[in-house]
Amino acid sequence: MEARTLIHTMKLFLVLFLIIDSLISYAAPDNLNTFQSESFELDTSLPDTTSFSQFWNEFRDNVISNNKQEVIKHLDFPIHAIFPVQFRFAYDCDTVRFINDEKMYGNFDINSNQIIEFYNFVFDPTFQKIIGATTVDRILKKGSQYRCSNGTCIEYQFFPKEYIKVECSSDSNLKFYFRKENNSWKIEIGGI
Repeated sequence: MEARTLIHTMKLFLVLFLIIDSLISYAAPDNLNTFQSESFELDTSLPDTTSFSQFWNEFRDNVISNNKQEVIKHLDFPIHAIFPVQFRFAYDCDTVRFINDEKMYGNFDINSNQIIEFYNFVFDPTFQKIIGATTVDRILKKGSQYRCSNGTCIEYQFFPKEYIKVECSSDSNLKFYFRKENNSWKIEIGGI
């Protein structure tokens, strides 16, 4: 009986040791703030901030003035329609509307041929105001920069509760993935 207890105790210590070792390895300073894979790598260098600043200010002004053609030429497609639906729910808290829109747009993608028809759906008045209140400095400070195939890219998340008072507790957001391609900035729209 003592031999079984000793073996069992040794197995428990081994498992405990492996768990502690993995936790220590994970928290080691060399592993903090780094994530690497084949397609994603954190980049500590800033992107071309001069051209990005010019791009963002022009893009923001075009959104505010409802200059659809100028906005559209910087977008990547498709845009999954569920992302604007979830974003809208994060600030209007209308559950019935959300359920209906989720059924209608849950598996729908907006392509470049449909964007004029769905432009106001994606860039509704509230999102236009949020974009209008977003500065280059805010994007560079709060956004994430990473290495992508064309250089440094930026991801920025628009959380409605950071811009306007909301009555419900939803963390849904819209994400802009910025990348410079052929000396022009492009935006892929994502969300959660």
